[in-house]
Amino acid sequence: MQGSRILATLIALPLIAALIGLGTWQVQRLAWKTELIATMAERLEGAPMTLDAALALPREEAEWRLVTATGVLDADRSVALYRISSNGGAGYQVLTPMALADGRHVLISRGFVAATSFGDALTGLPEASGDPVTVTGVLRPGEEQAAFTNDNDPDAGAWYWIDLKALSRQTGVELLPLIIVADADPAGGDLIGGQARFDLPNQHLQYAITWYSLAVVALVIYVLLLRRRRGAAP
Repeated sequence: MQGSRILATLIALPLIAALIGLGTWQVQRLAWKTELIATMAERLEGAPMTLDAALALPREEAEWRLVTATGVLDADRSVALYRISSNGGAGYQVLTPMALADGRHVLISRGFVAATSFGDALTGLPEASGDPVTVTGVLRPGEEQAAFTNDNDPDAGAWYWIDLKALSRQTGVELLPLIIVADADPAGGDLIGGQARFDLPNQHLQYAITWYSLAVVALVIYVLLLRRRRGAAP
């Protein structure tokens, strides 16, 4: 009997500790997500800043700013990025470098299209006019490759995450370290803009309650098991 109680303890206590740890992690995530949602709401409700004014801010303060910029779209250098739209559908975002008046280039996410392939996503776009256009949108950073995200294949024109260094090499222009996710295609195309404006899910409280509840259940089962074995001992 003593051995079985020791075994139960060795199994139950680490399990309970792990469940409590997961619940605590979700509480921490809840605080982070709540702050992020508040930051997004505050910055997206503000008046658009100039791109230069936003770039003068520290990087973490520049993100999620509503900005405006004027330049010439280099449509021939556009690429398609596989993405899920803000409405949950699969398709592609069209990314196009825009040359600013001072010669710098910023990447513009012009909008979403529900195409069937990377190549199809770039067909039917407005032809490059060479005239300056003005874009208003949300300033976002480049991306790091997530654990389950496909590798980009520049030679095949297949992009799954925004690698600004690789996109600079692919497009042949040095891109600024932040991109503008446009509210509407500045070239006047039928792309669906506003892809950076979405309701961020925040279910961490429910997850925390679930993990803590499981910890309580595991503790109750452990205590009852010990009592039962103690009562069964001679």
